[in-house]
Amino acid sequence: MISDSTNRFSRRLISFAQSMPRNWFGQQLAQLARKLVLGIADLPIRCQVDGLNFEFHISDNNSEKKYGFMPWRFDLVERNMLVKAMPKDAVFVDIGANVGIYTLYVASHLGAGGRVISFEPNPSAYQRLSTNVALNEAALSADISLLQLGVSDKDEIVELYLDDGNLGSSSLVMESGNQTRIECKPLLSVLQSQGVEQIHGLKIDIEGAEDMALTPFLQQAPTSLLPRWIVIENSDHLWKTDLTTLILASGFCLRHKSRMNSVYEYAQD
Repeated sequence: MISDSTNRFSRRLISFAQSMPRNWFGQQLAQLARKLVLGIADLPIRCQVDGLNFEFHISDNNSEKKYGFMPWRFDLVERNMLVKAMPKDAVFVDIGANVGIYTLYVASHLGAGGRVISFEPNPSAYQRLSTNVALNEAALSADISLLQLGVSDKDEIVELYLDDGNLGSSSLVMESGNQTRIECKPLLSVLQSQGVEQIHGLKIDIEGAEDMALTPFLQQAPTSLLPRWIVIENSDHLWKTDLTTLILASGFCLRHKSRMNSVYEYAQD
């Protein structure tokens, strides 16, 4: 049996990793701390990142591994571009919320009039998302709506392909591993049912199905409902439509591109 003192030590290792300098040497030390925690901790383990509370399983989710130990390496530019551009009463839509990193980071920067709508169809990820939101609920002013739904181009029940080694790699389009049936709905109809009239920021990371979710939305949504900012995973090699061209043609400008993501700003105001 792993003692409470062992987990206290593990939390100190996590804090140590987070405090490392943002360079190659700091990354190596943080990875060493992570290896030690994976070897000794009683998982899942509760810890703090960016002042937020999380229950991290770590071993089966790359997002938890990276954000928990090296938050400066997890979409830091993208996350900060979003929160700097948002008013306190902003509406943020998180498609593919995983365990809630973007959801909670953005929510922590919003006020009482702010709202976050998070989509996560994977049952295991949705449970972790719900737990992490509950751990922070008392300290957050923004309203957070959690939807156990996928986003697609029509109402349907489909197979979600699960990646047992990485929770965040579950996909509608990459057919491998075990499967679970999930419900999908078009983004526009869900937002209308939620009474959303304006979106300040949208993040989408659904492992190659981004075109299925955003193409009909961009084609059908009124201009007033287009998000001011979009953060999208660079999965264009898996898309069946030219979503990048559609985003640009819809009035967005590319403001930042990293290895993992692209950030667009709506520039037609």
